[in-house]
Amino acid sequence: MDRTVLGPGENAVAEIFGHKVPDDQIQHPLSIGNLSINQGKIKLLNVAILYTRHGCPFNCSFCQAAAFGGGHTFNINEESIEDVLRRLRTMGIKYIALYDETFGIDPVSSDRITLLFAKYRFRWFAMSRASILLHNLDTWCERGMISNCIGVEVVSQQALDTINKKQKVEEITEFARKTKEKGRIYRMINYIIGHENMDEADTLRDVRRLAEMDFEVIAISILTPFPNTPLWDYTESTYGIFDHDYRHYNTEHLVWNHPYITPERMRSLHREAHQILNKPLNMAGRIFSRLILPQRQSTRLALDMG
Repeated sequence: MDRTVLGPGENAVAEIFGHKVPDDQIQHPLSIGNLSINQGKIKLLNVAILYTRHGCPFNCSFCQAAAFGGGHTFNINEESIEDVLRRLRTMGIKYIALYDETFGIDPVSSDRITLLFAKYRFRWFAMSRASILLHNLDTWCERGMISNCIGVEVVSQQALDTINKKQKVEEITEFARKTKEKGRIYRMINYIIGHENMDEADTLRDVRRLAEMDFEVIAISILTPFPNTPLWDYTESTYGIFDHDYRHYNTEHLVWNHPYITPERMRSLHREAHQILNKPLNMAGRIFSRLILPQRQSTRLALDMG
């Protein structure tokens, strides 16, 4: 390699070859994956992958999105998105996974996009924030949202403030309550252990508080300072980073000098948190009842009507 491109790369790569691709002229590609189990051997649903926006305006200290996103945020051309939606319908694809860093950050654009989802009768998943989902919950559910993912990160306000999450614990608890009341939403949560102000007892107390919120599945990470993030600079100068083997930067290893917890104990806390928060039978049952069964019922109804 002889050069590096940071951030949205469409125009930067085009310029290498003497062309220009303005932000508003990027054409969304057709991209399809699948929801599967048993290491991909059993495919359950065909799912389209869609981005409606590049970048995220938030600056959480641990998140590499801002560091490697180049600070450049913009919406994807909506005409090309609708063209993709039309093509997906002709292919029989009914599910969409939205991989925007924070869907709904542009309320005008996201309103138009979700109206398109409703128009073409898609069922969809989105990554966003608790506050944004709370504001849009009823409308988005009416327009086909069946699953979402947010970064809870931690249920301690002090820890949330330390990582610059710009999120209130009250928003998390309200999000858990209201989405649970909906009944049919499959909720995926990102959660982090290993915050500087929390010892072992604090960590387990926080884990159990999150368990009471009864989310469907929780991805658990050990706080990891990635290069070029504010957390990297802060951690290096305050506590020191002792492990620079990037094979260990998979959010499952403690690579810095935590003031209260050893690397070995942090790994065991990581396993213990999984045992408390993720119940395989519960996860599988809700996947079937909230994602797979409705799809089969709608297919059977369509066949009966035909």
